[in-house]
Amino acid sequence: MAFEDKPENGRDAGTAESVAKNRVLLVDDEAEYLQGLRRYLTKKGYNIEIAYDGLEASEKLAAGTFDAVVSDLKMPKIDGMELLRMVRETNQNIAFIVITGYGTAEIEADAKKFGANGYLPKPFAPSVLAQTIQKALAEAVGVAEVVSEPAEQRLEPSADFVRKSLVSTFEKYKEDYTRSIENSDEFWADVAERELVWFKKWDKVFEWTRKEPVWEYKWFDGGQLNACYNCLDRHLDTPKADKIAILWEPDEPGEEARTYTYKQLHAEVCKFTNVLKKHGIKRGDRVCIYLPMIPELAIAMLACARIGAIHSIVFGGFSAESLRGRILDCGAKMLITSDEGRRAGRRIPLKKNADESLKDVDCIENALVVRHTGGDVTMTDGRDHWWHEEMAGVDAACECEHMESEDTLFILYTSGSTGKPKGVVHTTGG
Repeated sequence: MAFEDKPENGRDAGTAESVAKNRVLLVDDEAEYLQGLRRYLTKKGYNIEIAYDGLEASEKLAAGTFDAVVSDLKMPKIDGMELLRMVRETNQNIAFIVITGYGTAEIEADAKKFGANGYLPKPFAPSVLAQTIQKALAEAVGVAEVVSEPAEQRLEPSADFVRKSLVSTFEKYKEDYTRSIENSDEFWADVAERELVWFKKWDKVFEWTRKEPVWEYKWFDGGQLNACYNCLDRHLDTPKADKIAILWEPDEPGEEARTYTYKQLHAEVCKFTNVLKKHGIKRGDRVCIYLPMIPELAIAMLACARIGAIHSIVFGGFSAESLRGRILDCGAKMLITSDEGRRAGRRIPLKKNADESLKDVDCIENALVVRHTGGDVTMTDGRDHWWHEEMAGVDAACECEHMESEDTLFILYTSGSTGKPKGVVHTTGG
């Protein structure tokens, strides 16, 4: 990746005079990307050293003195978060900036909690990194940076927008909030009846029982519904049926966008539900979804919900090892992935990662593969099946399962940045 040394807003983003040869350690396992940053920052007057993994970085930090560290999160041997913790155990004065291609609010919060002075999700301009380094250096040495606050600007919503709002005034919000505290069961019963379609009404809105060492909570116990029905089927006999449910914009310039109306999405979901059933997936089975941000991700998720299969989505930027751990923890019977993903102009080898993750894994019986980029992949006979081929031979009708409110809808794992990832269970109506 090449970087151009361009001024921003009519001025240079960072001058050699202003950085005074600060010594900075860049840590990333992407060699070309790292060298590009090194060239740019060297021109700006920084004294740059590089490391290609966390272990090499820790050795350089032990051997020398640095003013700042810029480290990617996902690296072999020692990851960026562990490197940050190691640095903060011995030195509070080094400026530390976390960079990542897979940024989330949770990861940013963890980075700041462990003492990061800056956080940058990729892709970013090198000039932005230069500015972040300067700010982090100032913070690390206790120099307060004066930032002028913009004048407050108040934008009033239109009358039509206010009229269509569920909570149209602050007074209405306070009224609803008070009611949710003082008469909680009545408030949430009204919300559930207004917002969702139930096949069977609940027996009790909420109850809790103390079961050591935890508390057991139940919402709308005895009620029956289906999440997929509430997303799609309820709209099929309304004007919304022919309105856009999904408008997908591709990552690749020049690739066509895709749209699905509620009716079209319903048909695709029913077809894929029948694909799941064809391969033996039934209520209560776990299905792991490892896909980029493409429509098939939503289709797979809704199809699982339609028959009561429990889906677990693994972020498409995670490694084979991270995927493997989540598959084994939830005992998934099926994996859904694609040939590759695209992110910021790069191709992510999802199928290759998936193959690596499934070595010596016995619980996965079938893997369905979306042809997304057209990249070459290896298909394992008897296990791997192309999505488009499977979808070609199934019916576009499939009834919904009636799920109990407390039945599991999906399992979502924590990032694992502070320990082993934990699977958080989300119920259907609870």
